[in-house]
Amino acid sequence: MVIPPAEDRFLSRLMEKNNGLLIVKTIGRDVGTEKFTQVMASQEELGELVNVGYYVFARSANIEDTEIVVSDDRKTIWVSGSLQDPTKDGLVRMFILPRLEHAGAKIELSVDDAVKSAGSAFVFSARVQNLQPTDITGRLTLFVDGVSAASSHINLSEGETTTMDFVWKNNDEQPAVHSVLIDGLGSVSNQVTVMTFERFVSASAIGHGTIVEQLVFDTLTGSEVVLARPERISATVAVDDQEGYDVRLFAPDGTLVIGMDGKVSSKSERASLVEVGNQNLVVKFKNLSDRLVFLAVKSTGGGSLPAGDWMVKTVDASGHDLDSKIKYRVSYVRSDVSIR
Repeated sequence: MVIPPAEDRFLSRLMEKNNGLLIVKTIGRDVGTEKFTQVMASQEELGELVNVGYYVFARSANIEDTEIVVSDDRKTIWVSGSLQDPTKDGLVRMFILPRLEHAGAKIELSVDDAVKSAGSAFVFSARVQNLQPTDITGRLTLFVDGVSAASSHINLSEGETTTMDFVWKNNDEQPAVHSVLIDGLGSVSNQVTVMTFERFVSASAIGHGTIVEQLVFDTLTGSEVVLARPERISATVAVDDQEGYDVRLFAPDGTLVIGMDGKVSSKSERASLVEVGNQNLVVKFKNLSDRLVFLAVKSTGGGSLPAGDWMVKTVDASGHDLDSKIKYRVSYVRSDVSIR
């Protein structure tokens, strides 16, 4: 089959002006009456078109049942069909054009859980719908705080809807809030917010130790948001050469939970059930030696302790603070924070 070279040159220049690509393939008559499959281009040959997204359509001569397939697995574009007249060659002109500035695609983003402990993986689900009357091909990119975190190639036929999952594992070392969206096919998804907190915290203090809630600053409301609250607090307290000292544990509302005049005496050697802030708590206190004690507190319901800051301290017989050595470990659970 003879095609005027001038026609192909004109079409090729026209495609180049529109940042597209024209690929012309001859299907030899040696394929006979069998259905053929011919690779037209690889994604490497498409260059920047892969990143911006593209449309594919073809015009053929002496070929019937023409089908164009964009293969994500093989990273190729290929055409299949059969010759109408097996005694003559067939011809395929494939036109590959970049997507329009505003492609007819709709992207909706959701997340499996908006608050997780640091180091956890978030699964973001992108629902993509092709709203235009032609196939649409391109790349979707997951952006976390404006930085690309993952991407995937996508090809949708006319009117098709699909769902794609993107996995992102955070490496936060302290409570954090992140903004996440999907960009691609000329569209940007809705933005979702995810937050992370530390599941376990260990620390040391001299004199007194304060166990706090984990907070982040919400830029939308201009206020702090409680991400996680203590679930269990345990501590060892060492006192240097001091007679008549008293180890104390204070609840956020000022209740003396452990102490000589507290709900649980610092002379106690067993677990006790007490009520603080309308919650039932299990409190443990044990003298490990003359100068070393252990204490622990948790909710009987398995949830967080009463909201607010807890404090461990030691005083002498006169009620003055002592420079005791405190080592504490806190496990946290997420709060019922509202995510916009």
